[in-house]
Formats: sequence, structure tokens, C-alpha cells
Amino acid sequence: MKLNEIIKTTATLLAREDVCDYLHNPENETQRQTYETVDLLTRLANLVIKELAEGFICMVDEIKVNDFSVKFSSLDKSVLSVIGAYDQNGNKIDCTLSKFGVSSNYRISTLKYSYIPENYGLEDTIGEFEKKVTAGVLSYGVCAEYCLTQGKFDEAIMWNQRYVDSVDLLVRPKNANVKGRAFL
Repeated sequence: MKLNEIIKTTATLLAREDVCDYLHNPENETQRQTYETVDLLTRLANLVIKELAEGFICMVDEIKVNDFSVKFSSLDKSVLSVIGAYDQNGNKIDCTLSKFGVSSNYRISTLKYSYIPENYGLEDTIGEFEKKVTAGVLSYGVCAEYCLTQGKFDEAIMWNQRYVDSVDLLVRPKNANVKGRAFL
């Protein structure tokens, strides 16, 4: 999904038609306040994406390599943690992790890792989360942050609760069945 989809959803939830109009047709003449709001929503969306990626639901990527070691400095993204190293058959292999990279006694074919996302522009496509995070979920977080910046604390609490509930649904284990107890 693109960042402007998140901003459009946020603007719709906040009833900011001027922002929606600007995002649908940026060529139209708009007021300075609309530009400032779009810029603020873009920065807040990046903040929400980073907080989510660094905490509950990681952004994941994998690269194809054919070597015994991979240096983090050679990767395009800032590595948060290594999820696994895999051989050419897709089997997980043992590897040694250092602050500079990953190495193994076996040839690493694929390296899967979580990363800290970059700052995205309006037309940029955001990275993949490990769970199915929608534009609506991220928009709830952006709405909460926006309301905080505007001093609308009651609305911020409401939007934050929606955001937290949505994230909780994503991170909750799918199989929550617990075997019943029998009391004798």
C-alpha cells in the first residue's frame, strides 16, 4: 500500500475534505493550511509505521545471497533483528550473529530479517509487515496522533483505543483454545 492511501483514509476519518481533495488532485490550488496538514499527516504516518515496526509487528524482508556471511552494511535497510538464514532448499541453517553481520559454516542462500523502515513520501509504497496490517489500522494510529497535535484529547483517546484494539487483534494468537478442566 502507498502512504497516500493511509493519508486519504485518515483525512476521511477526520472529515478533512480539503486534504482528500488535494490528494485526489494535487494540481488544484489549495491553501497553505492544507499543505501543512498533509505534511503533518505524512510525518505522523511515518511515526506510526516506525513505532509499529519497532514494537509489535515487524516489517520483514528477505534477500537472496550465495555466501557464507552477510554484512549488515551491504543491506539497503537498517536491520532490527535476523529472523533466519536458509540454504538453497529452504532449510533453516545455524548461523552466528554479530553486530556487523551474519555468518555460517554453510552457504547462506536466503536471509530473512526485520528492519527499521525509512521515512516514506506520499507516493512511496510502504514495506511489508509480518502480519496483515491494513491502511485502516494505520489510519487509526495517525488519527490519534493528529488529534493529540490539535489538542483534541478526548478524540485522541478514542482513536488510540481503536488503534490498540486493531493491533491486538493482529498479534493475538489464532488458536486460543484452552483445554477445559475437570473438577472432581
